[in-house]
Amino acid sequence: MAVAKEKTSRFQRLNAIDCSKHIEKKGKFNYLSWSWAWAMFKTECPDATFEKHHYDMIPYTTDAEGYAYVSVSVTADGETLTEVFPVLNNTNRPIQNPNSFDVNTALQRCLVKAIAFHGLGLHIYAGEDLPEEVSAAKEEAAAKEKKDAAAKALDERKTRALAFFDGMIQHISSETDHDKLHEWWDKNQTALKKRLSFFKAHKDLAAKWQEVQELFVNTEQKLKEQNTKEKQDA
Repeated sequence: MAVAKEKTSRFQRLNAIDCSKHIEKKGKFNYLSWSWAWAMFKTECPDATFEKHHYDMIPYTTDAEGYAYVSVSVTADGETLTEVFPVLNNTNRPIQNPNSFDVNTALQRCLVKAIAFHGLGLHIYAGEDLPEEVSAAKEEAAAKEKKDAAAKALDERKTRALAFFDGMIQHISSETDHDKLHEWWDKNQTALKKRLSFFKAHKDLAAKWQEVQELFVNTEQKLKEQNTKEKQDA
């Protein structure tokens, strides 16, 4: 006998919808487009309605400190879920004495969040209820990780540069032909010029580069004198 397939709940159906292409980013926060969210919600739940609550004919209320809040309820299949949302400024901080634009923006965001409680786009809000100190600690850890990675990359680049200089010193010291030394040096100038600003920005590399240049000048002069002497002797 065939086993009856378990019916998917409204929440499961809505929660499974991919909202990624409709997410808008503002600073470090993600938002789901309210127009898309409502259109999709109505498509899935044709009987859905919402209510933006008013307080003495005004679509927001304030707390004891004067900070403003809005509230929106969304009903689908007879289930009503209500969300309260702070009125925020352009840096996502709660504000006092909001203007009409601030209130309208908060209402639309509150609507989307109330819809999310029904399942659509709920994943977008994952982690937003973490205490500020936890979020700050995570940001600090991420910043430290980024800084450490940059420092490691710099150390690796400097190590390669020092190894390159050591190779140059070895080549210059072992060369016995003036013309070959000059030819080799000229061939390396293009690569050296590309890295010159990097060398000069770090004292250890600048000192090593200076050492290479001085060795080249001295060795070139020495080989030139030897060549001149050999021609005279010949």
